[in-house]
Amino acid sequence: GSRFTVCERGVELGEVTLQVPGEINVLNALGALGAARGAGIKFDDAARALGGFHGVQRRFEIVGRGALTVVDDYAHHPTAIAQTIAAARGYAHQRPVIVAFQPHRYTRTQYLKDQFADALRGADRVVLAPVYAASEPPIPGVSERSIGEPLAAAGAHVTYVGDVEDLLDVVPREAPDGALVLMLGAGSISSVAHRLGERVAATLVR
Repeated sequence: GSRFTVCERGVELGEVTLQVPGEINVLNALGALGAARGAGIKFDDAARALGGFHGVQRRFEIVGRGALTVVDDYAHHPTAIAQTIAAARGYAHQRPVIVAFQPHRYTRTQYLKDQFADALRGADRVVLAPVYAASEPPIPGVSERSIGEPLAAAGAHVTYVGDVEDLLDVVPREAPDGALVLMLGAGSISSVAHRLGERVAATLVR
């Protein structure tokens, strides 16, 4: 989660504790607090309500805990990816952060490949799945390697899978025990994330 102190015109109002991690959630909470204050709601009441918010589906949604912690997140553009990795760093403390990413659309991959590579450098290891076309025709020379090659050239540990389903087997091999695994993308990777989370949880039960 996240914890922060709120001040208004130099006067400390109090502390807010959120169930969700990351700077982006703190900023969203501050916006909600501002709206609540404008509507005449007491700070303590607003802070209590925010403390009960557990997040939404596909936004840092923890889908499995065991030897690994598996997180499903909709992040599919560079800014959101960088923010999600930063949130994972804060949540995981010193544990490794492994990212599995399914690029969404060939055009986005083509035009933002360098920005994607920069955003993914925050992870300890990256596993790249093939581009999710979203009804687009393939673009010659554009693939997940368009992101992975500059990322690897910058010194990152990059692995590729031939199909998004292969993440079920490859991610556990790439992720050391205790790692936090981010499954990122707007395509079919969400289904894989949930199944991987179920496997991780089932292993813990045994």
